[in-house]
Amino acid sequence: ALVRPRVGSIMATTTEVQDNFVKGAKALSEEADARVVERLSKGDAERAAQRERRKEKEKEEANPRENVDKFNQSQQQEAESIRRSLQEVEERPPSTKDEIHVAKGTFEGLRLRVLEMEKAAASASYFLSAYDVRATSDLAKDLKARIDSVQKKVLPRKAFTFRRRRVMKDRNAS
Repeated sequence: ALVRPRVGSIMATTTEVQDNFVKGAKALSEEADARVVERLSKGDAERAAQRERRKEKEKEEANPRENVDKFNQSQQQEAESIRRSLQEVEERPPSTKDEIHVAKGTFEGLRLRVLEMEKAAASASYFLSAYDVRATSDLAKDLKARIDSVQKKVLPRKAFTFRRRRVMKDRNAS
């Protein structure tokens, strides 16, 4: 007297259990996926915030003299200032001895400013690219050439004399 269970009801129950299990597993999987995605996005946000903090800290700690853009801008401003000074001397050439003396001093001052530009470029070469170093040296070279050409154009050439003869004439006259 073996009692057989109803096959149809057991199968339905097993299928329902399997369906419920699959639905529960899907729900758990979706929750787990959501938690993983949330954790990943939170981690990404934290890394982005750390990256921003690090960049800000580097900017604060960076030596302001090591800013390539500021260096190039200051060099261009100095070059423009030198060009304006040369243009002023060229537009109003000296005519008297005093003006000539002042113009000679101006040219020497301009040469010193170009030399300072070269010194600044040499000291900044450790953070400048090779292109920037080359551009700065070319700028200084062009400014030197411009100073020389304006000086030759504006200042009178020194008269050539034989010093020895003049000294001899002065001795003979006394």
